[in-house]
Amino acid sequence: MATVKIPKVKVGQICWTCGGYDILSFRLVKVVEIRDKPRKGETSRVFVKPVNPTETDKIWLGNDLIIGIHNPDWLFTEPSDWRNGFEGSPESVMQPVIEKKPTNCPSCNSKITAKMKFCGECGEKL
Repeated sequence: MATVKIPKVKVGQICWTCGGYDILSFRLVKVVEIRDKPRKGETSRVFVKPVNPTETDKIWLGNDLIIGIHNPDWLFTEPSDWRNGFEGSPESVMQPVIEKKPTNCPSCNSKITAKMKFCGECGEKL
């Protein structure tokens, strides 16, 4: 049996829940765990935690504040998903862009590593 992948979300990602979660509907949550398959007796594979927990959240969810999501499609992940009534703003779910250091020298196109300060071929400062 093949393992089903969950490509839509990553651990650490901020998103909104869909409706149907009582106190957590359309709230900002952070993905804290993704499992390949549910554990025995569970149906959830994606686990989230409220970004701005309230006292009511603590009463309903307990001190760990974690809730399971059955389907990652029930999470809104794009700024364009935002609607009136959602917590936060469209920018709330924007993920930081991490710039990668180039793997080739911009001057001579020879291979470089992330630790290099100068190109070994042409001497270009990296």
